[in-house]
Amino acid sequence: MKYETMKRWCNGCDDWATETIDIENKRCFGCGKELTHSYTYFTIVSGGKMGKCGYEASIRGIFDPDEITNLLEIEPFGKFKKGEHRKNVSKDASQSEYGFSRWSGEKSEVERYDVNKQCLNTIRRLKNKVSELLEIKSRYDVEFVLQVVAHEC
Repeated sequence: MKYETMKRWCNGCDDWATETIDIENKRCFGCGKELTHSYTYFTIVSGGKMGKCGYEASIRGIFDPDEITNLLEIEPFGKFKKGEHRKNVSKDASQSEYGFSRWSGEKSEVERYDVNKQCLNTIRRLKNKVSELLEIKSRYDVEFVLQVVAHEC
């Protein structure tokens, strides 16, 4: 068996496992439960504040996700613009339109049990886009977010 010591989320301990991990069987050495898979991605979201109908973009925070795609030359896996109708919501439902814009790309599932490697992989792929990201930040009131999503298999 191969063992490694690192921080990974353990469902059994319901905590970050900092003990030895059985990397062949993907189990926490402490409790024996299966480790949680995860993925990491980079997203750009409108700056704004919480309003009566949820999160609302500031005037400078409204951007066209297609413009971001063209500028970064990266195809997103998810995007929407403020004012677009939400998917799977009827047009007459309240809050049916997005109150902000979002662009999500550079998803990493490398080493699905190692969040640190995923984050570094995502950041590494964005390193040559720093000037474009700075341009986006100067044009719009936006936040850059590195999102980690954990899930069980």
